[in-house]
Amino acid sequence: YIGIYDEEKSMISLKKEAEALDATQAVDDLSAVFSKVQQNIMTVRHELSQSTRYIYKDFLLSRSNNNYVQWWSVLQCIVMLGTGMTQVYVIRRMFRERVNASKPRC
Repeated sequence: YIGIYDEEKSMISLKKEAEALDATQAVDDLSAVFSKVQQNIMTVRHELSQSTRYIYKDFLLSRSNNNYVQWWSVLQCIVMLGTGMTQVYVIRRMFRERVNASKPRC
């Protein structure tokens, strides 16, 4: 068996193998970059959803506090009006003149 070694064919096959390895490496690099981008997008979406939940929680808390403050303010206004009307009634009654009283109250 006599084999013939052709250096030119050997160089062409080595170049093709190198190009194939470079293409495979490029595809692997692109896959790694795309997976990293996808992971970063998922992280950003998670942080965005957390931020949205915190904002909604704060909104509900502020609305609840607003209702609480409004009802207490209304109750305090009613108490102040009742107190003022009671004071007016007591002072008028104190200075009211009686027809058949022998001496004045004040």
